[in-house]
Amino acid sequence: MAMIVFIILKLCALAILFIISVRGDILKGRVRNAAPLAAAAAGFLINGAESAYVSAHAGAGAISRTGSPTCAGLPFADNIRVACDLPFVDNIRAACGLPIADALLGFALPFVLLFLLFYVRALGAGDIKLLMAVGGMMGARFMIYALPYAFLAGGALATAAALRRRRLLSGLRGFWAYLYTCTAHRRVFQYGGAAEASAGSIRFTPAICAGAAAALIHSISNFHFC
Repeated sequence: MAMIVFIILKLCALAILFIISVRGDILKGRVRNAAPLAAAAAGFLINGAESAYVSAHAGAGAISRTGSPTCAGLPFADNIRVACDLPFVDNIRAACGLPIADALLGFALPFVLLFLLFYVRALGAGDIKLLMAVGGMMGARFMIYALPYAFLAGGALATAAALRRRRLLSGLRGFWAYLYTCTAHRRVFQYGGAAEASAGSIRFTPAICAGAAAALIHSISNFHFC
C-alpha cells in the first residue's frame, strides 16, 4: 500500500508542476525557476523515501531488487513508473537498485540529451529545467518515453502554428538552409534567432505536458498482474 502512496504523491506533484508551468509560459512567456526547482526537490524527497522503504523491506522478499513489488505485493508498482524495454536503462536500474538512483538519472537525462538544442537556441532554458524536474520526479525510464512523445506533440503544434501563419514552406526552406550552412561550415550555429525560426515557433510547455501524459498512458497500458 505504501508504494501506491508514493505513486499518488508523484502524480499530484507532477500535476501541480504542469499547471503552474503551463499557466506561466502561456500568460507570461516564461517558466519561472521556482516551480521546477521545487518539483525536483519534491521528487528527490519522495524517491528518497521510497528508496528507504524499498531498502527496509528488501530483506523480507516483498520488494525486488529493482524497487518494484513482486507477486507477493503489488506487481504493477514499477510499471506505473513506466516499464521500459531498453536493456541499458534496466541495467542501470539493476545496478543502482533504488528509485532515488532512477530519479537522479532522470534528472540528468534531459540536460545531457537536449543541451545541443539549447545551445542553438531551439529550446529554452525553462523547457530544459522543466524536463529535468519531471525526470527527477518520475525517473529515467519515464523520460525515455516522455521525451519522444513531447517532441512529437511539439512538432504537431509547430506545424499547426506554421500552417495558421501560412509560413510552413518558408519555415521548412529556412530549416534546410540552416542544416546546409552548418554542414558546409562544419560547425553549429544558433538557430533560434533566425527569422524563419518564428514560422512555427510555439510555447513548448504544453507539448511537455502532453508528452508526460502520453508516457503515463503508455505505462498504464503495460500494467500486468500475477
